[in-house]
Amino acid sequence: MTTSTQRTALAALSDDIAALAADIGPRVVSVFARGGRPSNGLIFDRGLVLTPAHAVHRDHHLIVRTAGGTRHAGTLAGRDEATNVAVLQVATLSDHSPIEAVDVPRPGEALVGLARHPDGSLMASLTIVQHGGGPLRAWRGLAFDRVLRLDRGLPPTFAGAPLLDSRGHLAGMALVGALRAAGVAASGLAVLDIARTVARDGSVARGYLGVVCQAVQLTAAQAAAAGVPAGLLVMGLADDGAAARSGVLVGDLLLRFDDEAIGDVDDLHARLTRERAGTVHQLHYLRGSSLSSVEVTLGAREARG
Repeated sequence: MTTSTQRTALAALSDDIAALAADIGPRVVSVFARGGRPSNGLIFDRGLVLTPAHAVHRDHHLIVRTAGGTRHAGTLAGRDEATNVAVLQVATLSDHSPIEAVDVPRPGEALVGLARHPDGSLMASLTIVQHGGGPLRAWRGLAFDRVLRLDRGLPPTFAGAPLLDSRGHLAGMALVGALRAAGVAASGLAVLDIARTVARDGSVARGYLGVVCQAVQLTAAQAAAAGVPAGLLVMGLADDGAAARSGVLVGDLLLRFDDEAIGDVDDLHARLTRERAGTVHQLHYLRGSSLSSVEVTLGAREARG
């Protein structure tokens, strides 16, 4: 490749990134919902702004500053602590159509992160997808079904910044500081699904099994029969919980949730955090020397404010 060709390719890439920033930039806003510096937000639908939940410290008197510096009043539509998603309702921002999203981009695909500087100016950052996968359980029980691993971490000013593919579709979002700094972002499609649920219902009804458990090691005979080395001993049951309604008893040893081994309380908690209330699953357990399974319909975990 000649130097002239290299310059032409670089100029074309630069022009494409600048054009993408100009096109999507008006959707990227500053959210004033706490003391100090604002957080980033994304107008993902008519009158709806997505922003990190940890940056929203109040329900009312929220301010959204758009690209031109205009300030708009908003209220909190809802939040999901498990994924650090909050949605603001801003009636005066109704001229944006719903943004399109993708699930997990291809390894090697270039993404553009867009954020607002504290002074309101637009910032852009180019990153590369190394790998897409999941699920991931992170700090404070945060749960993501699908995540992107990037070639580098993003700076603090990109907290809550959308990551866009070459078509301007939402490919990911940098929602959590510890993950953002490590170059991990949540899938755009997964985040958008949560945001729409929060906007509609005020929260996400996470799965609730209604058990109190303790992790135990199985005996050699039990492990050979069950195919797993550990399980969860049921110590207590909520009277009308999903497990009790399905016939689980105190003293049962829970082994698998669907096909996923649950040898630790954190394993079960992480799986339930990813599941929605009303979904149906198979719970495999050991009662005495007999292996059994039962179908359970998850209840709803009480939402935390």
